[in-house]
Amino acid sequence: MILHAAAVPLQESAHRRSMQMTDGNETVANEYLYRSFGEQSVLSGSYDNPFTWVGRLGYYWEPPRGWGGKCCRMTSARIGFLCVVCGCWLLAQPAGAGNWYATAEASMKSEKAHLVESGGDFGRAVVKARREGSVTIGYIGGSITMGGGASDKERTSWRALTTQWFREQFPEARVGEVNAAVPGTGSDLGAFRCQRDLLSGGPDLVFVEFAVNDGALSEDRCLRGMEGIVRQIWRANPKADIAFVYTTSQHAAQAYGRGEVPPTVARHQRVADHYGIPKINVGRAFWERIQAGEATWEELLPDGAHPSDAGYAIYAEEVRRFLAERLTGEPAGPKSVLPEPLTKDPLEEVRLVDAWEIEAPGWTREEESLAGHYPHRLACNRPETTLTYRFTGSFIGLYWLVAPDSGDIEWSVDGSAPERTSSWDEWTRLWTRASYVVLRDDLQPGEHELRIRVLADKNPEATGTWIRIAALLAH
Repeated sequence: MILHAAAVPLQESAHRRSMQMTDGNETVANEYLYRSFGEQSVLSGSYDNPFTWVGRLGYYWEPPRGWGGKCCRMTSARIGFLCVVCGCWLLAQPAGAGNWYATAEASMKSEKAHLVESGGDFGRAVVKARREGSVTIGYIGGSITMGGGASDKERTSWRALTTQWFREQFPEARVGEVNAAVPGTGSDLGAFRCQRDLLSGGPDLVFVEFAVNDGALSEDRCLRGMEGIVRQIWRANPKADIAFVYTTSQHAAQAYGRGEVPPTVARHQRVADHYGIPKINVGRAFWERIQAGEATWEELLPDGAHPSDAGYAIYAEEVRRFLAERLTGEPAGPKSVLPEPLTKDPLEEVRLVDAWEIEAPGWTREEESLAGHYPHRLACNRPETTLTYRFTGSFIGLYWLVAPDSGDIEWSVDGSAPERTSSWDEWTRLWTRASYVVLRDDLQPGEHELRIRVLADKNPEATGTWIRIAALLAH
């Protein structure tokens, strides 16, 4: 085949994906459709695919149109480069462009549009599984990590499929799993749960997944939460591997159509870049397949956030691809020395204070769990009953139960004007769950006093005034 370099040799589909190859006479000879990294998904024609993934990043230039743009992945052919996302050639360096490819690579590293970015600190868990015959995989995240929407959370979720990959790759090894997922929660609570729910299980590799749920957080608290988790993991085990997994919602994925990344993903990437952590953008893989016409949102993400089994299979495929590329080679050394924090006050030195440890007249110590995520709780449904907690720090919150019979509290810190917060919300119509509320995250460091009062007034739909607190979040 003659690859025509005098004009744009590929026609683009409606979604700007490489579609048609022309021969020297500009007659269509083949049709191609690519997924990320040049993986061919559709081929029609008599010629083999001449392109291979080379990992280049840069600008593209279309001589007939006389303008350039940015692209995020390229493949190499016998002449030029081909962008497998936008389907255009990279031909000779445009005149007057200076160090074109170097500038392009630097630009695209800031764009962060690719599906997998490899940080330098990875590979130790795979080597441990191979050499020592045991490895423990940890997962911390929300309902997508738990497996919400899967037909069987322990078989068809991305978490279960990823753990199964390790068992398939290392059949002689003991492969353990630590599932530290709590639905409907963000990385800020994750930082407070990290020691108890995750690190107590001794993970060798941790997947961190909060890209959807952190959309409810401020930028500051999102960064502090993610950084706090990272620093706690490596303080506990410098040999542990960490990978960020970027899931998506249908709403968040609209950013990819604009050539951007969702704000939460951009924030997580700041933390990942600071610590050299690899990132797996499984959410973009969703978007690319849907844009290519290979599936629909309804098929992969029926409720707009939680994948179906087919959706989880795509998530797991991207994670497995990432892992498979790291089966060989020497791993990075231990992360014994951490860089200076990215944020002013990461949620690293945090305390999940058991509510049973607090003097609580009028409250009952219940041995019932917090929807399976904490073994016991303090409970009270008598209006005007109070709870006082003195703490040192700048951050205070509650880890509590949200249920159909949950009520409201009035609270203040250091005698401030009382504020009202409800432990009932509209989702209790569907399920009872562990949840949390951050009361203050901006206090001056020092001694403080939190005062809580159970209210008689409640949401009209709530069937009771119960307040059930498992722990306090103090930092």
